[in-house]
Amino acid sequence: MINLAGLTGMATDASYDLTAAQAAIMGSVLTGFFAVIMILALAGYIYSALTMMAVAKRTKTKKGWLAWIPVANMYLMAKIAKQSAWPLWLLLAWIPCLTFFISPILGIIFMIIAGIASVIVMVFMYIWQWKICEVRGKPGWWAILPLIAAGLSWIPILGAVLSIAGSVWSLVMWGILAWGK
Repeated sequence: MINLAGLTGMATDASYDLTAAQAAIMGSVLTGFFAVIMILALAGYIYSALTMMAVAKRTKTKKGWLAWIPVANMYLMAKIAKQSAWPLWLLLAWIPCLTFFISPILGIIFMIIAGIASVIVMVFMYIWQWKICEVRGKPGWWAILPLIAAGLSWIPILGAVLSIAGSVWSLVMWGILAWGK
């Protein structure tokens, strides 16, 4: 028997004991769930790269293959939007976070700075998406619909639905930008 009481901090009770078979089933279910999530993530990555590459081609932006490389795809997004990519330099703020292993206090300070830098980069990504929509002749506000949906995610049940809808809209928007008229 596997006793979960010690792992969870709960009082010892027979109802928390798992047999080896139950533990194996739970492990299999979690592994299957993880596999599905990974497959969906890979499919999303491939779809995103294909759509960004197609948008780059339609806007005659060179080096569309950068859509397949993490961080470089953000550079490509800035170039499609005909904007400067300087905010991407802010991502270098994450490098000093490695000092956390040497000095935790210094590491925490660098992590706060890196977090602020990441928020700034995300703001620019939404600006770039807005500009990309305009370059493709679509309304720029399409780019912020997922952001609005995420902002309403605190509402019970409706928030979860809106968050999912925002994610789906983002995929649809990039599909329209890539292959729409």
